[in-house]
Amino acid sequence: FSPFFERMIGSFRLMANAGFLMYITDSFGYLGSVLVMLWKEFSTKDIRWSFFFADWSQYVAVIGLISTAFSMFWFHRMYNKESKRI
Repeated sequence: FSPFFERMIGSFRLMANAGFLMYITDSFGYLGSVLVMLWKEFSTKDIRWSFFFADWSQYVAVIGLISTAFSMFWFHRMYNKESKRI
C-alpha cells in the first residue's frame, strides 16, 4: 500500500506521510479479523470454517470491486479538480 499512498499524497500535493495512512489501513485489517472471529463464534456454532470462508470471500470480493470502482471515479474527479486549480 505504501506506493499507492505515496502517489496519492503526491498527486494531491498534500503535506502528509504514508505512515499514518498505513497505520489506519492496518488497524482496519485487524478490526476485520476480530469481527470475523466474533461473527463465527457467536452467530452459529455448527458452521464450518471452510464454508464460512467461502461464503464471505464472495461477499468481500463484490464489496471490494464496488469500492474500487467508486474510489476510481472519486479520485479521478478529485484529481481533475486539483489540476484545474493549478
